[in-house]
Amino acid sequence: MPRKNPLPPDEAAICARVKQFREALGFSRVSFAKEIGEDSTAVVNIEHGRVPLRFATAKKIITRFRPSVRWLALGKTGDLITEAVALEKLPSNVSGGSLFSFVFTKYLASQVAIVSAEIEIRISEIVKLSTVLTGCEMTGVPWADLVKMQTAIAGLLGAALEEESHLKAHQWIAARIAQSGKGEVRKPGKATKAKNRHLT
Repeated sequence: MPRKNPLPPDEAAICARVKQFREALGFSRVSFAKEIGEDSTAVVNIEHGRVPLRFATAKKIITRFRPSVRWLALGKTGDLITEAVALEKLPSNVSGGSLFSFVFTKYLASQVAIVSAEIEIRISEIVKLSTVLTGCEMTGVPWADLVKMQTAIAGLLGAALEEESHLKAHQWIAARIAQSGKGEVRKPGKATKAKNRHLT
C-alpha cells in the first residue's frame, strides 16, 4: 500500500538505490533481509518507498556488503576506504532511528573529508621524500622507511578494518601516490649507471 504522503525525492531516491544495490547483488528481498539481519517486510517497505532508510538498517547494509556510503546517500561515487574509517569514527550516540540521509549529511560527509585530508598530508610527506630518479631507483629515504610510513598510514585507516581490507589499504595508498604525478614508491633495483646510489 503506497504512502498517503510520498517520501521527499531525496529519500525516495535512497530507497530506490537500496533496491538497485540488492538487485545488482542478485539477492531476493528475503535473502537480502536475512543477510543484513532484517525482516523482509522492512526491505519491501524501504524499496517501495513506504518508509525512509534509517541509519540502523543502512549501517547493516554497509557493514555486510560495503557499498559506497556516498553513493547510497547521493548517488555519487565515493571512496570505500575513507568511508569505512569515517563510519568507525561516528559518535557513539548517533541514533539508529535517525534518517540515514541526516547521519550522512551531519556526520559522515565531514568525517570522510577529515580522513581524506589526513591521508593526503601523509601521502604528500611520502611524495616529498621519494622523488623518482630513474625507473627503478629513488633517493632521499631508505625503502624500509617508506614501508614504515605506508604502515603508519594504513594504521590511520582504522584498526577495525579486516585483514583483507588492511592489505587493500596498502595497495590503495601506493595507487594514490602514483596518481599524484609527483612521485611514486618503488622498491629499488639494480643501478643502471655506476654513479647512481643504491638505497639501503
